[in-house]
Amino acid sequence: MAKIIILGGNYFVLPLVEKAKERGFEVHVVGNSVIDQIRTIADKVHNFSSLDTDKIVEIGKPAAVCSVAVDLAVPVIAKLNEHWNLIGNSVESAKLSTDKYLMKTAFLNAGIPCAKAIITEYHRDYEPPFTYPLIVKPVDRSGSRGVSKVYHPELLDAALKRATAESFVGKAVIEEFIPGQEYSAEGLSWDGEHTILQVTEKYTAEHFVEAMHIQPAELRPETRERIVRVLKRALTALRVKWGASHSEFKITSEGELKIIEIGARMGAEAVDKMVAITTGFDFVGAVLDTALGIMPVIKLNETGLFGVSKFVFNKEDLDNMPSEVVDVSPMESFDGRVVASNEARYGHYVFSCREKYKAVGINPHTIY
Repeated sequence: MAKIIILGGNYFVLPLVEKAKERGFEVHVVGNSVIDQIRTIADKVHNFSSLDTDKIVEIGKPAAVCSVAVDLAVPVIAKLNEHWNLIGNSVESAKLSTDKYLMKTAFLNAGIPCAKAIITEYHRDYEPPFTYPLIVKPVDRSGSRGVSKVYHPELLDAALKRATAESFVGKAVIEEFIPGQEYSAEGLSWDGEHTILQVTEKYTAEHFVEAMHIQPAELRPETRERIVRVLKRALTALRVKWGASHSEFKITSEGELKIIEIGARMGAEAVDKMVAITTGFDFVGAVLDTALGIMPVIKLNETGLFGVSKFVFNKEDLDNMPSEVVDVSPMESFDGRVVASNEARYGHYVFSCREKYKAVGINPHTIY
């Protein structure tokens, strides 16, 4: 029986484990905190860090090594693929897609529209070269960890302390704030050919914590075409050739598109469920195919449905869960904590609907 190694053991990884088992693979999951649902179905759980490349190598060469929605897994997978001569993005590409400053530099060198940024360690009374408000974030983290919007110079010191403390290398990126509606896009690449599967409208709460995702985003056809063109160029600038990608960007009130960042992995927050609702496409299966060196067949069908991922910040969010639910994550006990990062949310649920604004309780916005 061929072996698959999957890095990470949270709820977002569960569909990949299920898909690999469904296809008859011997599934090895690596991680310090593997949820019970995965432990129940995996053939072997290795209880050590999914960042420990040397220990993973000792498991033995698999048919593929992969993950979904885990940013930290990207450079590890690249190193393992290089070691075992498996299909996957290069180590250099992994660096470009996980270091926010290297990413910005690659975009600017390629003429890709994005927010200007600088990188810095913590310095008291630092004076950035941009006007306020600013965004301060760790150079190498995801999930809104350590991200602050800074309105005044006297608040910058605390924001830099927070961001550099969250960073693995003690560095922060300071970038100009881009106003506008936020979006994300899921992509799939095969040998450098990029396909944009779906575009998502994103709604965030305080601390830039993601509160709700809606697919498909309502966009004019010409705007969507422009998004696809720019994102394909951006993925090429990051040297992404294989597998899933998750791109985040904004469109300003003037219609300008600005990329925020791109991850060389599938998005989290059950984005695979929303892609299935809105297009009928098996995103997780395609990720597995690509890791195995099997060219995925991409067929996207407009279903006429909206897919909504709603994140639970309090008990009221859970009490208002609609009947058309297709997925509910495990829910943590409500303890009144401040939800200051994506990890601090209590859970999420995904549902489908035909009338978006009525179902999700938001006001219509400008369609770009």
